[in-house]
Amino acid sequence: MKGRSAEPRDFEAVTTLLELLGRKEVTDETRDRCREIYAAQVSDPGSDHLVVENDEGEIVGFCSLLGAAGN
Repeated sequence: MKGRSAEPRDFEAVTTLLELLGRKEVTDETRDRCREIYAAQVSDPGSDHLVVENDEGEIVGFCSLLGAAGN
């Protein structure tokens, strides 16, 4: 297992994990907007988004660490 910062290219894998946890499904109609939001979030310097890859390089975990407003 290896942890690293999430990147825009991880969108599909992270979306799949979040949907498995009960997050609303991303559809063809919402995919582009969701991808834009995800890309903005993973590039936000006030937060960090992490993924965990298994030994085969598959993303098997995701975590968001959000900074406090005003800091």
